[in-house]
Amino acid sequence: MCAHFQKHESSLQLLIPQESLDKSLVVQLSFSYLVLPLSTPMDDSAFSDFLQNGDYDSGNPEWFPVARDGVIFLVDCTATMVSEKLPEALVRAGTDTGLKLALLLCQNFMRKKALSSPDDMVGLVLMRMGTSTSAESRGVNIFQNLDLTDASRVLAIEKIREMSSKKFLECYGPLLTGESYPIHEALWVCQSIFNNVRKSLGYKRIFLLTDDPDPVGSGIQLKRQAILKANDLRQSGIEIVLIPVQQDGIDFKKDTFYKHLLPSETEIDLLLIESSSRLDKLLNWEGLQEPRRRRLGRLPLYLVPLTPAALIRGAIGTECFSQVPTLAFGVAAYCLVRRVPPPKQVRLFAKTNEAITVKRRFHKVPRGDQHFRGVKEGIGNVVMPQDIVRGLRVGNRTVRFEKSELTGRLRQVAAAGIHLLGFKSLRKLKLWCQLKTAQFLFPEEGMAKGSTLWFTTLLSACLRKQVFAVALYVHRRGMSPHLVALVPQAEKLDECGAQVSGPGFHVLYLPYREDFRRFKLSKCPLAEPEKVRAARAIVKKLSTKYHPEAIPNPSLQRHYAELEALALERTHSHLGVDYTQPDLQRINERAGREIEQFANLLSQASEEPS
Repeated sequence: MCAHFQKHESSLQLLIPQESLDKSLVVQLSFSYLVLPLSTPMDDSAFSDFLQNGDYDSGNPEWFPVARDGVIFLVDCTATMVSEKLPEALVRAGTDTGLKLALLLCQNFMRKKALSSPDDMVGLVLMRMGTSTSAESRGVNIFQNLDLTDASRVLAIEKIREMSSKKFLECYGPLLTGESYPIHEALWVCQSIFNNVRKSLGYKRIFLLTDDPDPVGSGIQLKRQAILKANDLRQSGIEIVLIPVQQDGIDFKKDTFYKHLLPSETEIDLLLIESSSRLDKLLNWEGLQEPRRRRLGRLPLYLVPLTPAALIRGAIGTECFSQVPTLAFGVAAYCLVRRVPPPKQVRLFAKTNEAITVKRRFHKVPRGDQHFRGVKEGIGNVVMPQDIVRGLRVGNRTVRFEKSELTGRLRQVAAAGIHLLGFKSLRKLKLWCQLKTAQFLFPEEGMAKGSTLWFTTLLSACLRKQVFAVALYVHRRGMSPHLVALVPQAEKLDECGAQVSGPGFHVLYLPYREDFRRFKLSKCPLAEPEKVRAARAIVKKLSTKYHPEAIPNPSLQRHYAELEALALERTHSHLGVDYTQPDLQRINERAGREIEQFANLLSQASEEPS
């Protein structure tokens, strides 16, 4: 790899961790005139295509692959799951058995997917049944194949959930009894369902709900076959998620069987912790919409800013930005928390109830035909897009604009990406220096090899020195640049070892000087110290920890509840709790005395003569 280096006063030492060695490598980088041509091995096809085409993010399907999720609920219908009563902690309305609890989880999951990710596919498979859907498997009943969620599928699961245990056995036959059950056959059926799906799937998961810690019992051959099948699923990209249903009198020990079925012994505890939290989340779901988390775009992060001459040549089009020598690596931008907008309105045709596609076309109008109505027949009257010239009437002349002027090509002062300008201390970043919704950066190894290593090095250096990076952010070609702050965030783990927040950079949009306003506030008399202390006591009593995802939008909850009631043909919609309304009872319990003391002080002040 050949590179041309020029020294500059400003430099930064980056600590590059080696993947295979315990030692570290210290590299001295000059952030102003370090020139590295993009003809190095870092220049793969995806990276060069991105630099040459600013709209590559939205036009190429390889950047945004159709990654719909596929989930199969595999319910173990043991005798205790079907007939035994659940503990009081897991009992919900109409879910007194483990089977009904599993069906409720599947129903809530499908309702959730119908709102947040309607393209995802969900299926339901029952094992240890007396009847089998396929002659090649024993005791496996495919109740619902892997397909999109609709109202009929949700109502079918609800119909089974309302059955009693006796009626369920009458409709679907007796259960298989015995010490050992070939669970590998049920896993084989789930794998066949995934393979038979014609649409491409991103994440493929099997939710295994069971109360039996050892389904194979003393069958050594069945245990070996189950482990082989689980490894086969893992190699095929299918994840097995265990959700244990704890029954009274049954000690669900993972070491008995599932430690051999799950990925590794070090991950079993985390998987079980995530499974129990997932169980609580699905049980307590109240219509909260969780939109699909997808990346906003993949961008190059330039460690070396382009020179002014290169910026001018790239802006006027004499030289492509991708041909300018620089040093950059790939990052992906995500939006962690945002305001969920209401769904868009769709126009429907009244007779068939199909969506209407609106197309806009321009037609020639004869000169002097000011009262023209309708469309002239004939293909010769259609005006093609390349024949349209846009302009603005100024006085008695028409000023015409070229296409490059309207697309913002001439306004582009930097290549699309993030251009690193410098670093400042985290103490100088104020809380109110945020203009727009923040984004989150994560390394994108698919753009350029070595991006993860460079990203980790820059992140560790910023965390060690307690600084944030100031950069120029151009999200797409033709868009105006923004000054942003790249705030580092270290990885956080809880006491159980599960990840709470991932490592990366938060992108905060910095305000310009004209964005700050100075108000002339009228002078008011200061409150007495006694009143200030009383008000501070109320605030201290009523203060609580806040998280942006903790309080859902009540208007959206009501909207989706009404849509769900219409789809499921129900007369009443189930409305969730509106957490934006104050809970007067709890406020009185926590700060009733402080509020009364504060009110007494105010009443005494109003009674005193002025």
